[in-house]
Amino acid sequence: MMNEPTAEAHWVFDLDGTLVDGLAASRLRPGAAELLRRLAADGMRLSLWSAGGAAYALRVATRLGVDALFSAVGEKVAGDDGRWVLPVGWQVAGGVVCVDDEPGRLPLDVAALPVRPWLGGAHDNVLVHLDVSRPAPRRLGMQLASSELGHGVSHPPGGAPETDAQP
Repeated sequence: MMNEPTAEAHWVFDLDGTLVDGLAASRLRPGAAELLRRLAADGMRLSLWSAGGAAYALRVATRLGVDALFSAVGEKVAGDDGRWVLPVGWQVAGGVVCVDDEPGRLPLDVAALPVRPWLGGAHDNVLVHLDVSRPAPRRLGMQLASSELGHGVSHPPGGAPETDAQP
């Protein structure tokens, strides 16, 4: 069983379908830039990952102007059980909070903040209303209504994102 995330938690955001539209990765989800900037300003450690790879995620984040908000960028790699495996160094004593549109594939030892997949609709407000002021409300296996989603904390990014992409 995992511990509840603390002020030293690490926030990990999925890219496609969570922060950007899942079809073309050409637009930030409404409220995404504001949420990321608010978390970064509050001293949270933010990372970005994608099944498309670290280089792809960094390209998209750079094109959309949010790359500097992330301390690291990584690739989603599936473990033997089909769940994503956190990159080395991403697990911290304060816990990990993952914001993702596929929470069923997240590691079991993270706090999951599920969001519905975003395909580009202009009226989406999931990230606008994400409540980051209290501890993560959910562990994998539990269901919450969209109005109950949100929260966690972490430390500041240390400059430009690093990637775990292989040369």
